[in-house]
Amino acid sequence: MAEVPALMEVDVNVSADGVLFLMHDDTLDRTTTGTGTVTDRNWNYISTQNVEGPDGTLYDSPPALTDALAWADGKTILELDIKRAVDYEDLVAEVRQAGATDRIIYIAYTNGQAEKLHRLHPEAMISATLDDQGDLDLIDVPADRLLGWTGNTAPSRPVFDELNAADVEVIFGTLGGRDSIDNRLAASGAFDYYADLARDGVDLIATDAPVIAYEAMKKAGLKTASPACGVTEVE
Repeated sequence: MAEVPALMEVDVNVSADGVLFLMHDDTLDRTTTGTGTVTDRNWNYISTQNVEGPDGTLYDSPPALTDALAWADGKTILELDIKRAVDYEDLVAEVRQAGATDRIIYIAYTNGQAEKLHRLHPEAMISATLDDQGDLDLIDVPADRLLGWTGNTAPSRPVFDELNAADVEVIFGTLGGRDSIDNRLAASGAFDYYADLARDGVDLIATDAPVIAYEAMKKAGLKTASPACGVTEVE
């Protein structure tokens, strides 16, 4: 965020006593000094543990969602990746209470999830999986509340065109495992690919290399907004 404007994807989990907080794993063991299953531990325990980096460096405790929403105000938009144990009603209530509707995006992996989130929070934006032609017709959420996640393997110009025609912002991912597009571009140096995606109709690039993607956009003379830990938006 010090180098480029940022939109950040975060994982929302829940403690045994119902506190929503940021945590990717279902257990505390890998990324914190704590142990045990997240949903079996009360917040009093979790909040006294430190986040632990891969090299053993210790950081502050995992942040509560309320604190993360407050921190992000005026800095960034948070994409909320919702873990299975999280109750949608509780999540929506917390976002509303924080006054954060216009600075979050819910991530949905199925049409049913997207439709439920829209019923509970119709003003909010939702990132839904729309990676095949015709998918937009199968989801009961207004197009102006949607962003379309189109995968991270093979760009599809017909899908991009269909979503853009409906004014749905297109997300394509270059991030992933060791065989990710990001890694292949890093090996080849062919960073113009990021600009090519934008020219093909991608509005947001989900990437582990936001600074490189941002610089590629600038080099190509493309106007960019909100390059991110995870997402670079092209206007």
